[in-house]
Amino acid sequence: MGNAQIAEKRPAHRPSGYRKSFAEEARKLCENGATDWELAQHFKVYRSTISLWKAVHPEFMDAIKLGKGAADDRVERSLHEKAVGYSYESEKVHFDKDGNVHRAEIVEHVPPSDIAAMFFLKNRRPDEWRERIDINGLQAITLNIALGGQLSQAPTLAVGSAVVIENTPPVLPLPKREEPTSG
Repeated sequence: MGNAQIAEKRPAHRPSGYRKSFAEEARKLCENGATDWELAQHFKVYRSTISLWKAVHPEFMDAIKLGKGAADDRVERSLHEKAVGYSYESEKVHFDKDGNVHRAEIVEHVPPSDIAAMFFLKNRRPDEWRERIDINGLQAITLNIALGGQLSQAPTLAVGSAVVIENTPPVLPLPKREEPTSG
């Protein structure tokens, strides 16, 4: 039985229920950080249906890209602000001994975060900022990996070697020994 005969025997799939208004909804949701899984929850469909809609309806795909791009840009700006520090207007409220409320406009300063700066630079300028060392002439990269839900510094891994799954130092191959020749 050929593929064409098998396809004829399969029942037609039910319509996905897509409406053009979904594109604008998806854009707004994605601007607020929604993932494809959350879009599926919102539209009460499977995640695979979201993938199908993106493939079949270009306006839906474009709306999702636009929304996710805006959310990514906002996070990037926030990370940059955290990396370099920032100030914001605030209000200090205190009570005097008679219970009267006194308010004062102040400017709060958030100092730069060296962790945010490193993360920002490692991603924006990886050739200059990724962690690397030289081992016997081999370039090696230190990777940060998630272990048990916590971010952990992984051991150094030589470029081109096998991936280290466990949090143990890599084993570099030993130089080959010359076998003594009999003679």
